[in-house]
Amino acid sequence: MHMIAIATANPSAFDYVGIFSQASRIDSTIDPRLTALRDGTPKLVYVTVGTDDFLLENSRALVEHMKKVGITPKYIETPGAHTFFVWRRYLADFAPQLFR
Repeated sequence: MHMIAIATANPSAFDYVGIFSQASRIDSTIDPRLTALRDGTPKLVYVTVGTDDFLLENSRALVEHMKKVGITPKYIETPGAHTFFVWRRYLADFAPQLFR
């Protein structure tokens, strides 16, 4: 939730956006915020979630809105729930992609 809020409020400040288990509300403000993010031209938008995570549908909805406004995120679903054990795998995959 924090990353999407910060990245969309400061779209030119982030070249790499990592969103693990997306918790932001999908409301009428999401498309304009994502359009601002798109216009900030990020190099990578990375969205991940576990298939047993209670935020799975939120993450899927966010990805659909991203595609609608022209953002093509790297989207990954893996087995697991809303836990650090799942997120540390995402961090291990995401971190080496930074600053390329």
